[in-house]
Amino acid sequence: MNEAVSEITWTKGKFEPVQYRDFSVALGQHPDGTYQLAFKTLQTYSDGKVMRWIEEPKAGQPEPENPAPMLKRTKAAD
Repeated sequence: MNEAVSEITWTKGKFEPVQYRDFSVALGQHPDGTYQLAFKTLQTYSDGKVMRWIEEPKAGQPEPENPAPMLKRTKAAD
């Protein structure tokens, strides 16, 4: 495999700013040495307001104000 998706867009969903929603995505094999993936997210509201959930956490630092959703890969159980 020598191609990778760089963007996913979900559209036509509508919910209030205080509501929670899960969004699913299926992933294939990650490149060797990849143990953490950031899903930098732009959340756009109907009034045009954009929330930028793009900040990656840094070791030893407090959690960012607008953290990016993170996927942490672990080794499979025996």
